[in-house]
Amino acid sequence: MTERERATGPNKSRIVPSVRPSVASPSRIERRFRRLLDEGAKIRPAGEAKRRPLQLLSSGFTPKYKVELFGNSFYLTNVRQNPDLRFFVVYVVPRHAGANKRTTGSRQVIYPRIFYKDVSLIWRVATHLVSSDYEFWIGKGDTNEIVVDGETMIVSAESTTDLPLEMQAALEDL
Repeated sequence: MTERERATGPNKSRIVPSVRPSVASPSRIERRFRRLLDEGAKIRPAGEAKRRPLQLLSSGFTPKYKVELFGNSFYLTNVRQNPDLRFFVVYVVPRHAGANKRTTGSRQVIYPRIFYKDVSLIWRVATHLVSSDYEFWIGKGDTNEIVVDGETMIVSAESTTDLPLEMQAALEDL
């Protein structure tokens, strides 16, 4: 019997309603996040930020809101808008695998990500980003091969970057 079956029974599934942002104030959310860092949690960004992860915070990307879903915490900055994109910088604090509660201290890793809303009006997570003086391009997830008129083409499978439906309303609220 799996852990889920023990918790919910073999033929029952747990329904998770849409989540809402924490009612805590932005300053309290930021203090909670900084406490994680003080206790030894490490921010692990990808790309150029990898060399100086704390620069995200000193550049104004500090968490002001928090959403929890499936035992994971999402610390969100204020929403940003540039000519191409509406987005949050989000610090994802995953529930520690194999544990019933999030760990603190040096074992905890925090992953900064970009949650954005595109023309489809769905909030997604960027797989990667290219930004320069000449271009702005956001990664849209996995790809699929399709055949059209006998020709094989590779197309974007953007839905692979969709954030959970349960989280969409919370992001809209923010």
